[in-house]
Amino acid sequence: MVPRGPPATARFGVPAEGRSPPPFPGEPWKVCVNVHSFKPEELMVKTKDGYVEVSGNHEEKQQEGGIVSKNFTKKIQLPAEVDPATVFASLSPEGLLIIEAPQVPPYSTFGESSFNNELPQDNQEVTCS
Repeated sequence: MVPRGPPATARFGVPAEGRSPPPFPGEPWKVCVNVHSFKPEELMVKTKDGYVEVSGNHEEKQQEGGIVSKNFTKKIQLPAEVDPATVFASLSPEGLLIIEAPQVPPYSTFGESSFNNELPQDNQEVTCS
């Protein structure tokens, strides 16, 4: 087992909110979100503009006639080594949403590019199920 480095931190050692730790070379990127109080159909995972956005919306009708609703949205920045189109999510029996993606292997050595250093931008949303 390879030891993991320290979690991503902002200035002064405070965890950087919404940032995911960078993956080690060759290892897939992985983040877990606790969603135990939501049903699978109440969750949505999508990628947009270099982030994974996880949201959940749960509503319960009360016997007294009212409605109790619970919702959340969490944005997690994708590391540069991850292609947003390869992100996928799965739900564990314990209620953890596991979001994963393989790292993009380097296709050319530094300084070599058939795109003249202009890479195409892909802003398409990808929904994981």
